[in-house]
Amino acid sequence: MNIFRRELRARYRSIIAWSLSLFVLCIVSMAKYETITAQGGAAIQSMLAAFPSTVQAIFGMNGLDLTTVGGYFGVCFLLIALTLSVHAGLLGASVIAQEEIDKTAEFLYVKPRSRRNILTAKLLAGIIILVCVWGAATIGSIVGIQQFAHFGDFTADFWRMMGAAAHLQFFFFALGACIATLVQKVRGYGRFISIAIFGSYVLYVLAKLSSTFDIVHYLSVFSWFDAVDILNTHALKLHYTLICILVSLIAITIVYVRYPQRDLTT
Repeated sequence: MNIFRRELRARYRSIIAWSLSLFVLCIVSMAKYETITAQGGAAIQSMLAAFPSTVQAIFGMNGLDLTTVGGYFGVCFLLIALTLSVHAGLLGASVIAQEEIDKTAEFLYVKPRSRRNILTAKLLAGIIILVCVWGAATIGSIVGIQQFAHFGDFTADFWRMMGAAAHLQFFFFALGACIATLVQKVRGYGRFISIAIFGSYVLYVLAKLSSTFDIVHYLSVFSWFDAVDILNTHALKLHYTLICILVSLIAITIVYVRYPQRDLTT
């Protein structure tokens, strides 16, 4: 439990910074909705239709009606999901490798606790941090929607989107921890995590651009939780959700297997 509390204390500034940033980002993003509705739906839709398909794909606007609160939040959701994913991936890796980076690993591992017990405490602390940051994003989104729009019949889909964001968080948290466990050079984990997250995002954009790239739809975790699909079906796709959970659990299992065997750089 001391390791659990120590992990939270060591990261409280980061928790506050990320939580406040997400909270403000969500409110500011929703503030633009008022401007869009004031200008008239038809005019906005025709203006957006004139955007190149690449721009629409990058910002996740394909298939969304930005004059509705659900369609507009669908665009915001992509930005929120990306931000949460980056934080989660870096956090997962940091939970594993921070002591090695700080050259303090020897002080941690002389404690009379097994490495797996230490790992469990650190991962639980990481999950608590994920929940805090996710909660800040959720509260910020609720405040923004209530202030600049209204939920109407979007309430259920809103919670589905935030549930999708939580799945993405845990997926990249587990992936980040797995990468940091497998990569021997601890200072290089950020590069691999960035490639994983933004590579998945690029595949998502490619799948949006043309049916030629439909195959990559299955390779991008962002495509698994696409706002357009959630709004159209009013559900998360069960098979993608299960795949996401399964891959996350496999990554965590690899961490538990490899972490006790890891040669630490101190």
